[in-house]
Amino acid sequence: MIYIKAQKKVHLYNTNKVTVGDIGELYGDPVIVNKLKTLKVCSVKQTQKKHKFVISLLEVIKVIDTNTKGITVSNMGEKDILIDYGPSKPKPNKLFTLFKVSVICLTLLCGSAMAIMTFHTDASVPNVFSNINEIFTGEYVERPLWIIIPYSIGLLTGVTVFFNHFSSKKLTEDPTPIQVEMDKYDSEISDCLIKIISSEQSNESDEE
Repeated sequence: MIYIKAQKKVHLYNTNKVTVGDIGELYGDPVIVNKLKTLKVCSVKQTQKKHKFVISLLEVIKVIDTNTKGITVSNMGEKDILIDYGPSKPKPNKLFTLFKVSVICLTLLCGSAMAIMTFHTDASVPNVFSNINEIFTGEYVERPLWIIIPYSIGLLTGVTVFFNHFSSKKLTEDPTPIQVEMDKYDSEISDCLIKIISSEQSNESDEE
C-alpha cells in the first residue's frame, strides 16, 4: 500500500516533465517511494510564457500501475492537480512590493476612515455623545472629550484585537481574518481554474 497526498496547486519552473514526486507527498515502503517519485507523469511544453494545465490523479495512478506491480495506491489529497508552470522562478522585487503594500495600506486607511465617519454621521454618534454628557453633567457640550477620547482608543483597540495583528507582531497564534479570507480566496480561485482548464483540455481531446 502506497499513500499519496496530492496537492491542489503545484508550481514548476524550467522543467520538461512532471513526476509523481512533484504531485504531492508519498508514504510507504521507502524503496518503492523513492522509485515512484522519479516516474514521469507527463511532459511539459516549455515556453517563455507562464501557463497552467490540470493533471487528474487517475493519470498518476495509471503511471504507477504501469511501472510497478502489486501496489495499491490510496489517495489522501486532491483528485485534480493544477500545474502552474513558469520558465523561471520569479525573483521578488522589494521596491515594487513596497510600492504595492504602500498603495494598499493608503487605500485601506482612506476607505476605513470614510466608512467610520459615514457610519458615525448616519448614526448621529456626535449627538449621542453630547446627550450622554448632558445627562451626566447637566451641560450641553458639542464635543465632550472625556467621552470621545476613550471611545477613539477603544475603537482602535477593538480593530487591533479583531484583526489579531499589530505592526509585525500577532497577538495570538491564530490566523488573522485577512489570512483566513485570503486562503479561502486562493482555494476558490484554484477550484475555478481547475474546472475551466479541465473543460478546455477535455474539449481539445475530443477534437483530436
